[in-house]
Amino acid sequence: MEFTVDHRTVRALLEHGRAAIGSSQRELAQIMGSSYRTVQRMQAGQSDPSEAQMARLAAAVHPRDPKIAAQIAAAVGETLESLGIVARPSPPPASNGPALPPEDLVPLLAEAVVAAAAEVLGISPATMRPALVAALERAVRARLSVEAMHGALTAARAYRRSSAAPAKSPARHAAPTASE
Repeated sequence: MEFTVDHRTVRALLEHGRAAIGSSQRELAQIMGSSYRTVQRMQAGQSDPSEAQMARLAAAVHPRDPKIAAQIAAAVGETLESLGIVARPSPPPASNGPALPPEDLVPLLAEAVVAAAAEVLGISPATMRPALVAALERAVRARLSVEAMHGALTAARAYRRSSAAPAKSPARHAAPTASE
């Protein structure tokens, strides 16, 4: 694959690479697998290095200056990973669900849950908290997850709604009138 980079960029990368590894032009030629005269022409902008030569230079530079090595690789349309200079990053571990909230937010989120339960019952969070603690302690002992409890309670509520007979309306008594 042919790459095109302007001569100034190639010259700058060769010079930065050579400086990073502290080599002479002769040593650079040996690293790149070319002649001393060819390296002179490359640095003068009269010749371009091949992709393989740039890959060898990136590999030699990487231990001393990974940033310059990455720029050299990028100049030929590669990465340090694609050239085999560094290992490809491991994929992130598979998630078993949504990410957990940051540790410092857990108390606030727990209080929000308590407040939501208290609001449904029309009581204060201080009154609701001990009931929720007791329920959660029992769930932990039974090894129930929050998701399992939610699913079971939601299903039970739906079952009660669908199987309940229509409620009879209470008999209404007329309010006594002033004449009675």
